[in-house]
Amino acid sequence: MIRKAEPSDLAAVHALMTAYVTPPWSESATLDAINNERCTFLVDCDGGALNGYVCIETVLGEGCVMSIAVSEDRRRSGLGGALLDAALSAAGAESVYLEVCESNAAAIALYSSRGFRTAGERKKYYGEKSAYIMRKGAGEN
Repeated sequence: MIRKAEPSDLAAVHALMTAYVTPPWSESATLDAINNERCTFLVDCDGGALNGYVCIETVLGEGCVMSIAVSEDRRRSGLGGALLDAALSAAGAESVYLEVCESNAAAIALYSSRGFRTAGERKKYYGEKSAYIMRKGAGEN
């Protein structure tokens, strides 16, 4: 079940982020995002387990996918797409952008399937690897 994140989700969200996001946010930064009215922070829970989350911050009609992660056992199940779709809908941004590591083929495929297009590159954004800037909506290019 996809729902709005609550402060009580902090430990589970942070554990997922620590396992799959480099570098992970601090617990205080994660809690700030959960409580931030500009952020659409959604989680998927099933049987008490937190399976994934997504955070989109929206400022002046432009959204940024700040972070998204899905547990290893739920990957390739469509959960990442469902979380992203729900967050994009709830955020209501006119345009949305994100940065993704050039070597993260699964994430690039997910974003491309949702209409995101490569709009630029940040050299060595992830250490030696570059990040692609992907954009969807107004001002894509």
